[in-house]
Amino acid sequence: MDETVSANSQEAAVPETNSTIDNAAQQTESKPDGQAEGGNETAQDSTVQPFEGEQQRDLERDAAFAHLRREMEAARREARRLRSAGEENGRRGQSAQWEAMRQENDFLRDQVFSRFYSDDLEIIRAAHPDCRAESVNDLGLDFCGLRAMGVDPLVAYEAMQSAHSATQRQKPPTMGSAKSTGKTESGFYTREDVRRMSQDDVSRNFDKIRKSMSKWR
Repeated sequence: MDETVSANSQEAAVPETNSTIDNAAQQTESKPDGQAEGGNETAQDSTVQPFEGEQQRDLERDAAFAHLRREMEAARREARRLRSAGEENGRRGQSAQWEAMRQENDFLRDQVFSRFYSDDLEIIRAAHPDCRAESVNDLGLDFCGLRAMGVDPLVAYEAMQSAHSATQRQKPPTMGSAKSTGKTESGFYTREDVRRMSQDDVSRNFDKIRKSMSKWR
C-alpha cells in the first residue's frame, strides 16, 4: 500500500516538473526575442537620430541664410539712403564744388604748361624784346592751345599779336598756303589744318582758329 502511494506521488510530481521545465523553456525562448526587440528599437533609434541631426542642420542653415538675407536688404536700403542724401548734398553744394574743381584745373594747367613750355618765353623775348609776359602762362590760353597742337612758339605769339592788334593791316592770302587747307573760308579748322598753316595763315585766321579750338575733342 505504501509502495502504491509512493508511486502515485512520484507520478504526480512528474507533471509539475515538466510544467516547470516548460515554463523555463518558454522564458528562455522569449528572452532572445525580447533582446531582438530591444535591438530593433536600438537600430530604429540609430536611424532616427542621424535624420534628426540632418534636419537640425538644415534648420540652422536656413536660419543663417535668412539672417544674411536680412542684413543684405538692410545694407541695400542704407546704400539707397546714402545715395539719395549724397545727391541732395551734391545739388546744394554743386556751385562750390565746380568752383573748387575749376581752380584746381587752372592750377594744374598752369603747372603743366610752365613745365613743358618754359623755354618758349625766352624764344619770344629774344625775337620780341617788348614782350612783357613774366611766365608762359601770362601769354594766355590761346597761346597754350596752339603750342599744345605743335605750333611754333613764335608763330603762336605773333598770331595772337596780329589778331589783337586793331591797327595792323590784314595781309592778303598767300597763294597755295591757306587755300591748300580747304578751310580758309570755313568757320572751323581742325588741328591738322592749323599744323599745315604758315605763320601768315595762323595770324590771319587766328579768330577762327580760336573758335575752332573750343570744339576740339
